[in-house]
Amino acid sequence: TEYGNRTNPLVYNASGIDSDGDGLNDEDEFSRTLTDIYYQDTDDDEFNDYEEYTAGTNGHNSLSKPAYSAGRAGFLYEGNRALQIMVKDTGVAVDCITRGVVTVPEARDADRLAFGSWTIEARMRIRDLDNDAALVGSKVFLLRRSFSMNDKIADNDAVDAAAPTNYALGFTIAAGNNGYLSLVPFVSFKVADPTSPQSIVNSPVEIPLVREDEESAYELLKSDWVFLTGVYSATTQKLSLYIDGEFKAEKTVGGAAASFQCPTAVENHTPYVKIGEHMVANPSMASGKEARMLVDEVRIWGVQNSTIRVRGGGYLTAFTRSPEEIAFGVSRSVYPVSGVYDPCLDYRYFTTTDRGGLLAGNPQTYVVDIRVDDHEEPIPLGTIGQSAGNLAYSDLNGNGQWDIGEYVWLDRNYKVEIDEEGNEVREYSTDVKLYYFDEDYDVPLSPNTGWDLDSFTRDVIGADGSTTTVTIDPKEGRLLHRVYYFDRDNSESVSAEDYFWIEYDHEADNWYAAKYKRWAEAQGLALYLKFDDGGGSIEDYAWHADWRTTPKGWKHAIRPTLPATYGVWPPQEKAVGGQINDGDYWYVTDCDPAGFAWVVDSAEAPTEPEVLIHTLANNQAGVSSEFCYVPAVASTDFSKYDILSAVIARSASDPESGSIAYKYFWLYRANPAAEFDAADLKYEDGTLRLLTDLEGDGSLPSDVLVGRDRELDLYMLKEKGILATAGNVFQLAVVAVSSSGKNSAVVLEKVTVDVLTAANEIPASLEYISFTPNPGVEGRPFVVTLRNRADNAGTVCIQWFRNLNLSRTESKANIQPGAQVSFMLDPTLVINGDTWAFKAWFEAADAKQSRSRAIPPTLGNANPESNDREWVFRLVGSGYDEVDWKEENINL
Repeated sequence: TEYGNRTNPLVYNASGIDSDGDGLNDEDEFSRTLTDIYYQDTDDDEFNDYEEYTAGTNGHNSLSKPAYSAGRAGFLYEGNRALQIMVKDTGVAVDCITRGVVTVPEARDADRLAFGSWTIEARMRIRDLDNDAALVGSKVFLLRRSFSMNDKIADNDAVDAAAPTNYALGFTIAAGNNGYLSLVPFVSFKVADPTSPQSIVNSPVEIPLVREDEESAYELLKSDWVFLTGVYSATTQKLSLYIDGEFKAEKTVGGAAASFQCPTAVENHTPYVKIGEHMVANPSMASGKEARMLVDEVRIWGVQNSTIRVRGGGYLTAFTRSPEEIAFGVSRSVYPVSGVYDPCLDYRYFTTTDRGGLLAGNPQTYVVDIRVDDHEEPIPLGTIGQSAGNLAYSDLNGNGQWDIGEYVWLDRNYKVEIDEEGNEVREYSTDVKLYYFDEDYDVPLSPNTGWDLDSFTRDVIGADGSTTTVTIDPKEGRLLHRVYYFDRDNSESVSAEDYFWIEYDHEADNWYAAKYKRWAEAQGLALYLKFDDGGGSIEDYAWHADWRTTPKGWKHAIRPTLPATYGVWPPQEKAVGGQINDGDYWYVTDCDPAGFAWVVDSAEAPTEPEVLIHTLANNQAGVSSEFCYVPAVASTDFSKYDILSAVIARSASDPESGSIAYKYFWLYRANPAAEFDAADLKYEDGTLRLLTDLEGDGSLPSDVLVGRDRELDLYMLKEKGILATAGNVFQLAVVAVSSSGKNSAVVLEKVTVDVLTAANEIPASLEYISFTPNPGVEGRPFVVTLRNRADNAGTVCIQWFRNLNLSRTESKANIQPGAQVSFMLDPTLVINGDTWAFKAWFEAADAKQSRSRAIPPTLGNANPESNDREWVFRLVGSGYDEVDWKEENINL
């Protein structure tokens, strides 16, 4: 224990000691949180171990952290970060990291990323690139493993572009064909012989660049995000290139002689794995912008020869990702996700016996998710499953885990019988034992055949070496954890026809030792940089960072090379994380006198939408209402109160091409002089905050923030105790939020409260006449009849709701004052068991396009069915049988 805790066994350590001062004592860190007793932020993710413990996240896993904003000023984690590369700048301040290349550490093994056959991948985009012909022909390496006779190349310096190369992925800048530059992706390697040409495949398809800002005087260009994949197989000697998961080009390269093969080592040369080599600088700095390359999802796939045995004899050689696996990995992280069936080496190469055991010589099973069903066809990659519930298995070999061939069943306490009317009914039992196979109640799942439920004996060797014979009852089961299934037969429950598997358990990994992560090794993934971890390092997620070494190591993570003025690592001014400033991460190798950072949030915020406010009294298209109306004296007649509606006149756009959602906030100001400015408000983690609040957290009180929906009903506001009067102001704050988690600046619009008069009349609501038939009859149309009670002609609109979901909208124009109008629902939509309802309103045929409140509810209506009722329902056929409900839910 002392050794594991890194404490001196010859020195007494009192209970309750907190060696690193993070708020957790050493015993708890060792046994409960699995964190380092000498480092406050074990996983280096900007949240110390105590913060993570109280938030319920893992202090030893940098991808597990508190909520995005986490209540900490200046910290923002959107889970969408990327590496940013700019050309090296030697003129920066001495207290900062100079910009340039990022180097992947050797981690004490210079050949750990050396592969004769390989798949290399990265996601990238270009920003702020000058549209200058002088850049044409420039070759930029996105990812490269190359060799140099210089063994002291700085981490932010590049290796010579003509150096021997194990593998390289990048692009060449081309002239383009639309007046703007373009990018030509390539994949390549280069043998050591300087007279030999580079083996390269260029894309036949160029990546177009477009202007950053059409209105700008400077032609600065950007690309969309693009995912590049390069593959080389030493067996076929084919070099292949994929863009966004689609095959683009292939060439047979190299030669029969060893000197022409893809080099994994070069005599008297030092290997370097670097990202962003030979990034270009803008020829002109007139714009004040520098060219940037954003990089994400860097992956190197490969398997060292003679390390993994495969079924049928021999070793796995010349491993490359298949086209299906490449396409699968483009749109998602390759970090195992619960509920998704992940690929693995065993999926293609059979690294286990046909019974699922280890092949002789293999240190592990090369599987990520463990398949349980025994169907012959493979589970499609990326299959999304759902929890399988109570599955049990018979631990026939007594090793405490499920193995292929052991019986698996759905454990139930009921059986399904057919009643006299031919209906399925459940017959429940209180005698069935939990996790004990009962053929009358439980559902056998795997294997499909060959179950032998007779008891048998097995010898068990004790700790003292003695042998005991025990009797095994195959019907005795144990709970099978983390099982997901895909409902192949659409039975809406687990059956033997389904795919099902045991999800990978990250917590079962040993967080104490620096080693190849089991799930990554099982996929052949040798390097994985996500850039989403935060903190002062970029962690390689294919490895466990060795954070329990002394001094603190992180040998499989990229850490900054600090000027001497920083002193020891981590900076003593800030024990948590890896930067001495308290702000958010800045540009990856950019410079600031206060500190440094490694990753930049790659997602751009959406543009601001254009917002209008419409009212019942003024619904004119393209015009925002200046006034809204309430009665001069408070009234119980809700038809005299206006409804404010937010209208998006011009949609926001997302530079990341994601989806946009709008957040609405209605702000009430009794004193117009106290109106908010947009600059005073900030949207953060779902909350609108006041930046000028220097004492509190900026939260707006409930009598100021009075609504969060698209509409604000002034009558309902009165019912809540907020009585708006003439001269008061309502401000609408709108924020556009993209699927990347970014949001636009706050946009404000306002409307002033005035007294309702005949001149600014809100049209009278419709009169509800009838809704027939009642109850509904399958195949027979519903008919709703209404009367126009407004003083002028206009359009009557109706919305039909099926089971409270909007089904369709209809309207009829030129309905005169006092006239009735009927709407008929398509009879083919009227189906037994459904419930139908409606909402209807009147729109005046005047310049303001004023409209009435929707009914129901009504007030003092001649047909009282709709009075004070939010809905009038019509059921089709008979109601849901309460007896059936009780049978179905007997265990609730």
